[in-house]
Amino acid sequence: MKILIVTFILICLANLGHAESIENNITLAQMHKKMGDDFFTKNELSMAAEEYIKALNYSKHFNEEELLTIAKRISWGGKMREAENVLLYILQTNPQNNDAKLHLARVISWQGRQLEAIEIIETFLKTDPNNLDALLIKANALRFMGNTDDAIELYEKILSQREDFDARIGMVYSYIKLEIPSEIEKLEKLLKPIYPYQENDIRELQNFKKSVLNPNIITGYTFYYDSDKNKVHTLKLGFQSFIDDYKIKATYLFKKATDETRSIEANEITFGVSKRIGISTKFYANAGVSQNKNSSTFIGNIGGNYLIGNGEIDLSLSKTVMADTAELLENTIKMNSFNFFVQQIITDRLSFSGNWNYRWYSDSNKAQFIQIIPRYKIYFVNPTLSIGYRGIYLNFNEHKRNGYFDPKDYFSHQILFTIYHETSNATFYFEPYIGYQSYKRYGIKHNDLIGGAAGTLGIKISNNLNIEISAEGGNYAVGTAAGWKYYQIGFMLKYIF
Repeated sequence: MKILIVTFILICLANLGHAESIENNITLAQMHKKMGDDFFTKNELSMAAEEYIKALNYSKHFNEEELLTIAKRISWGGKMREAENVLLYILQTNPQNNDAKLHLARVISWQGRQLEAIEIIETFLKTDPNNLDALLIKANALRFMGNTDDAIELYEKILSQREDFDARIGMVYSYIKLEIPSEIEKLEKLLKPIYPYQENDIRELQNFKKSVLNPNIITGYTFYYDSDKNKVHTLKLGFQSFIDDYKIKATYLFKKATDETRSIEANEITFGVSKRIGISTKFYANAGVSQNKNSSTFIGNIGGNYLIGNGEIDLSLSKTVMADTAELLENTIKMNSFNFFVQQIITDRLSFSGNWNYRWYSDSNKAQFIQIIPRYKIYFVNPTLSIGYRGIYLNFNEHKRNGYFDPKDYFSHQILFTIYHETSNATFYFEPYIGYQSYKRYGIKHNDLIGGAAGTLGIKISNNLNIEISAEGGNYAVGTAAGWKYYQIGFMLKYIF
């Protein structure tokens, strides 16, 4: 009997201690929420988000409206995963909370999972087809994934029923991406900010518009070297601007190429124009001259790009001079090619790109090139991480011995990893690969393990000046026209007026 009494007393004390602990956690949660509220009123959103997360770590003992407000503010502070978890918690207890459902779609979209966000919105629209907030979330998701034409259609539907700052600024971003200045000018006049955050949105919009549409000058340098002791120095100078809705550009290249027996210089100048016809279709053309000590050759291309599904297709016909090495420059090998390119987003994680290229050479050779690249996104949050497969087929009719890699039945299978990280002032891209290649050349069959990498680092020095440093290399035979082990390094400066 004494044992039972003692056990009962201990249980009561434990429960009392547990109750006190819960009460303390609730008090601490309220304290951190209050700190979060204070930071939020000062517009210190990231600090507010940190305090709200601390509050929830102690206790979720808040009413539904408070939890929803906390979730929204956490997302505005950039903590998307944490906001998503709070919203899912709300919907577990109340699946009918439409405000939580809509903001969950927003947060998922802001993390890059656009098709998942659209799926939530489509389910929502089945019961409320004219909900303009839901249509706005869907329009933004379509724009983020590059489906700009469908996004514009939804923005127009929203604006036909109400004046909406977010829909109108989404429209402006869409037309900037499509490079249609005349539409942008009309829409900007109707942007009327009411809240302080909207003033900030307009400043960000103006910076983006400037980076895309303002006249700019590009200058750069690259150095190429391969295992045949080819060296190529390339200097580039370019200019780009808009006249009405026509994008115009001019590019000058100077090349100096050397090997063990020769040294040759070449100049290339091209002028280009492109214009979007409607929303979905863009046409482009470039024309110019490539000149070395032996000859002058007309070069250029013409093509069109069409937005379709969750991606695009591109068709082009071009004429170029092969200028990868001193031998190629000396031989003045010209190449005509027809290219078909397609790219599609299949799911939020899975995408696909491929192209088919048919080539005619001035030495009477012909070739067919096929490439397919499916990619799977492993990690959405900055930095993004993807894994992919690159399959290549290349076949030439003849071996001409004119200085370019001309195999028969070339096959390559590669695994590639892509890392991309972006901050307000810098971008970083890195893509290593490893794989296998096989081909026949001059009657000899080759089988090789291959590997290499490519990467760029872009730095925003000021609102007007950007620099990009690039490097690539490997023993991938189709990586260059010469077809051997190589590396290339370079930099580019871009000044925006």
